[in-house]
Amino acid sequence: MSNLAIGLFVVVQLLMAAMLGMLLLRNGRNNGSRYIVQSEQTHPYQLSAVNSTFTRAELYADIALDADLLKLDKQALKEAYHAQLLNLWAVWLKGQAGDPQYFSNGLKIARRAYKQASEQIAKREQEAEQRK
Repeated sequence: MSNLAIGLFVVVQLLMAAMLGMLLLRNGRNNGSRYIVQSEQTHPYQLSAVNSTFTRAELYADIALDADLLKLDKQALKEAYHAQLLNLWAVWLKGQAGDPQYFSNGLKIARRAYKQASEQIAKREQEAEQRK
């Protein structure tokens, strides 16, 4: 083998070792801990995708009241919840039905969001009825 080929081989091996080291470092950065929902009341989420500062009053803030569109909102909420459940099941099954913790956390988050949204829709429906 020529010196160039040996040098190229060594460089590729060093790059692969560095990438493996970065991968191991990244996966070990959380001390092997898992992200968990600790309590339904305190909302101590460590999940970056969840905005725990969401308040219920923000859902329909500055949106005009329209009874016909509320019916569509209600239908869309049901469809979105169903789609989320399909996604949760698909991910859990792809993981060969291992640790159910992530599925359980996702289900709690989806149900909490569904409840908040459905309460806001019901409140808006009551406002629409009172205006009639």
